[in-house]
Amino acid sequence: MLTPLEIQKIEFRKSIGGYKRADIDEMMPVIQGDYEALYKENIKLKDRLEVLEDLVNKYKSMEDTMRETLVVAQKAADDLAKGAEQKAQVILERAENEATLIREAARADAAQTLRMKEQTERDILSYGLQIDSILNVQKELTAKLINLRSDKDGLQSDVEPAEDTVPDEGVASAERT
Repeated sequence: MLTPLEIQKIEFRKSIGGYKRADIDEMMPVIQGDYEALYKENIKLKDRLEVLEDLVNKYKSMEDTMRETLVVAQKAADDLAKGAEQKAQVILERAENEATLIREAARADAAQTLRMKEQTERDILSYGLQIDSILNVQKELTAKLINLRSDKDGLQSDVEPAEDTVPDEGVASAERT
């Protein structure tokens, strides 16, 4: 599509008696087509402008309605907030009372747990002392057993075997004991 500047720069060749008719006839359909396109576009834009103006008026009406609704909503929100604040205060007071009861119960539980811990520690100490005592007795018995075995081994090496003097039954019964 030609712009107005392009149309302005078009130069027609001159002939005797004026412009060359063939050049003008060649250019006129182009100009006419462009002008027709612009004319149609202008009509579309006017129609679109009309639609947009209607929309603007509609949106202005909606804006007024929304303003009124916003004022009503703000008042309702203020009333709701005031009611919620009062309910929150009641809930907070209840929660504080429950928290106090829970703290007192927790303190009592903690004291009971502390008493149980102290008793458990005393029991562990007592059991430890008993185990130490048992282990000491076990050590003493083990030492005595080792000494007895050593003495038995020493006695057996001092005794010479008397195979000729003791019957076979006596050896077998002595070995069993």
